[in-house]
Amino acid sequence: MENAGWTITGLLENVSSIFNSASGLIMANPVASAFVGLSLSAGGIGLFRKIIHTR
Repeated sequence: MENAGWTITGLLENVSSIFNSASGLIMANPVASAFVGLSLSAGGIGLFRKIIHTR
């Protein structure tokens, strides 16, 4: 059972490392930043509109 804990910890460290390197690459590239920003904005607006229309 102790090995399972180390596996989960290692997995979380790997995911964190991948996320940090991907976000660093996106922030270094202005075109990629624009695409990510636009998609997040569109998703936020869509979610806001769904919340408003459900009431």
